[in-house]
Amino acid sequence: MVGPKTERLRQGLVVTLRRSKTVQEVAGRKVGIPFGRSRHCPVLALDRWLAVSGIETGPFFRPVDRHGRVA
Repeated sequence: MVGPKTERLRQGLVVTLRRSKTVQEVAGRKVGIPFGRSRHCPVLALDRWLAVSGIETGPFFRPVDRHGRVA
């Protein structure tokens, strides 16, 4: 997986986010993302996004223009 440091677990993902405006910790913050119990599973949605966007390195989420092109 690309982007922020991620760790796959049986229950889903743990994503380590770097600093933000509100959290200025140097080490960042770990956020658990569990598998969903419906068709709106956030872990599978992230996997699909990475597959269709062609993102191999860098941030997960990027601007998308009005023509659907990922920056």
